[in-house]
Amino acid sequence: MYYGLQIGCFLVAFSPPIALSTHVLGPSPILMALAIIAAGFWILSALATGVLWSFLSNRATALSPLNVSLIGTLLQETARAALVLSYRGFQARLTPGKVFPLDDWSSSLACGVGFGAMHGLILYGSVLAASLNPDATLFVSSCSQLPLIFVSGKLLLLLPYLPCSRL
Repeated sequence: MYYGLQIGCFLVAFSPPIALSTHVLGPSPILMALAIIAAGFWILSALATGVLWSFLSNRATALSPLNVSLIGTLLQETARAALVLSYRGFQARLTPGKVFPLDDWSSSLACGVGFGAMHGLILYGSVLAASLNPDATLFVSSCSQLPLIFVSGKLLLLLPYLPCSRL
């Protein structure tokens, strides 16, 4: 019974990226590669945020959580801009003077799915791993009727769509 809750919450959380990956991006290998590259750019931005936070936390300066989140947001937006710039540079070198076949909504959808799915995997993976044991169900004090795995899964349902609108 408990593993049914885990599987169901996982499917609720990751049904948009799974559906987009299989039905929209799956038929085109270029779009799938673009989604994987975008996920790699998100991982690089998270790595840069961790390294910078580790470097700054060892200094005498006190970092507030607000400063750390602002730095992380700046680095993620920098990674997003680097992805777009490298995509445009690749486009210019590959087909000079021609219209690139991925200059439509599909390329931004692929990049957004890559960013959103990797972000969701990192965020929701820790909640999912913490709730592997039936005795270790996490609850939020403000909502003690629903387990955290369910609440996080419902919140994560919209996460893959946010980066699609900004790429």
